[in-house]
Amino acid sequence: EKRIPAGARAAIAAEALTMASNSWVVGGDRSASGKPIVANDPHMAHLLPSMVYLQHLRAPGLDVIGATVAGVPFVLMGHNGRVAWGTTSTVADATDLYIERLNPANPDEYETPEGFRPFAKDEVVIRVRQGGRQREERRTLRRTIHGPLLNDMYPGLFPAGSPPVALRWETGSLAGGILALGRANRAPDVAALRAELSKIATPVASWSAADVNGRIANFATGRVPIRRHHLGTFPVPGWRAEYEWAGTIPADAMPGGEADGGRFVHANNLYFPLGCGGDYLQADSAPSYRHDRILALLDAEPRHTVETMRVVQNDVLLLRAARLTPMLTADLDGAATTDEERKALEILRGWDFVARPESPAAAIFFVTYREATLSALGDEAEPRVVEYILANRYSTAVADLWFDDPNHVAWDRRDTPVVETRREILRAAFVRAVAMLAGKQGKDPAAWQWGKLHELTIAHAFGAKKAVGKKFNLPRTGVGGGLDSVWKTHFDIANSKEPFRAIAGPVYRMVVDLADPAHGWWIIDGGVSGWPLSPHYGDQFALWARGELAPMPFDWTEIAAAAEATVTLRPPE
Repeated sequence: EKRIPAGARAAIAAEALTMASNSWVVGGDRSASGKPIVANDPHMAHLLPSMVYLQHLRAPGLDVIGATVAGVPFVLMGHNGRVAWGTTSTVADATDLYIERLNPANPDEYETPEGFRPFAKDEVVIRVRQGGRQREERRTLRRTIHGPLLNDMYPGLFPAGSPPVALRWETGSLAGGILALGRANRAPDVAALRAELSKIATPVASWSAADVNGRIANFATGRVPIRRHHLGTFPVPGWRAEYEWAGTIPADAMPGGEADGGRFVHANNLYFPLGCGGDYLQADSAPSYRHDRILALLDAEPRHTVETMRVVQNDVLLLRAARLTPMLTADLDGAATTDEERKALEILRGWDFVARPESPAAAIFFVTYREATLSALGDEAEPRVVEYILANRYSTAVADLWFDDPNHVAWDRRDTPVVETRREILRAAFVRAVAMLAGKQGKDPAAWQWGKLHELTIAHAFGAKKAVGKKFNLPRTGVGGGLDSVWKTHFDIANSKEPFRAIAGPVYRMVVDLADPAHGWWIIDGGVSGWPLSPHYGDQFALWARGELAPMPFDWTEIAAAAEATVTLRPPE
């Protein structure tokens, strides 16, 4: 059996981490300025160059500023002077896997509800550099009525003899989606913005928006399939008609709302009511911790400003820890037998659940949590299966449910003759956690620091080479937060070497007060240049790491007056 190389697994994991964010908007009745305020911080893999880049586009009929990604010629998150918007992933289940059945008499055909059909085939040539030369690899990629075969795209993933598996999703027209985004960038108000964004088929996204007239909104867009006989959770037979899609959820049936005041928040959480008129929408939503914390912070202030929004974006209180720590300390009562264990337990009991980089309690909590989760799962499957399960970005939400039941079957280990409960597993996990932290950070639990475990390294693809690593990579920095804090600092607890290393989080932060959109605020996690020798390669990192924002100038007179340099690109004559 072929395994995916570690480098490939890391690349796949990084790609998977591009699908989370916080985005919210408050109306003029909740702001000090009397106009709406939009805040957004998309969570993606921390890479160099950054996953997003800042841009201000100005052309006849177009004046828009914000952030986008390579290959997209318009702004994804920003404002145009009249409308501001941010985006998150809806975490909708918009794809399905179909198992195809071959024609026993002709392997070049597969079965459909209407009979056998030949595979569509695309011949692909991949040029591979090997030493100082290039060689060509030729691949044949087959497609069915449902989509491309994953067997051909990822041959190392499928054991010999596996049936063809096709991936289906509604891509729509790429050109149509780009043109719709361009029109959205020119939108005069929230209604026009929503109308244009709703024409984009993929990805399925959630948008928070506001305009200078005081209208605010949150709404989902994209094409989500209507399934009549399944939920899309598992692969289905491609030759049976009942598993075909019955179209996609209409744009006007997608969840969302508009108002002239109040607030909207989306943090990859479930939309309520669930689904869209009975049609299945979400399968992998985030736990509500970030959403609930943002709401609590917004409701704690009667009138918000750019500064209060920045404070919300930087919040690292862990509602997960607030929920689970009382269970942990109750089960540990009377279990501590060493000085280190007793001190560590007292630190946990006195914790305010804020995961600052210098917090010893956050370190104790997360190491214990990881040890308990691995213990609960480790006897149920082989290590690579456990790694696969926990690599899912919201897998810990399932582990959280086990804590609610001290006698949940997950706590019992198959490899012992006794029946373990949560208490036995947590006690053993705590002992291992204290021993590990003492070995790494010394015997005094009060001196332990979460940030020494939870470090962020923003690295370039070439940064692994020692000769250039110092110039290509940004300094390694201890950070606070965790999996479900508002300032999300994602880590992979399944990683056996660096389980707490921060690998993803808010690569971009933006706050725009519609009372003065010409002076919004933004920041990215690195710099606007992708060239390591440029002074702007990583010059925003220190500000970003401190939770600060930089001015987002929109007035071209002010921009020209402050310009450091101008680069003019001219097409050849």
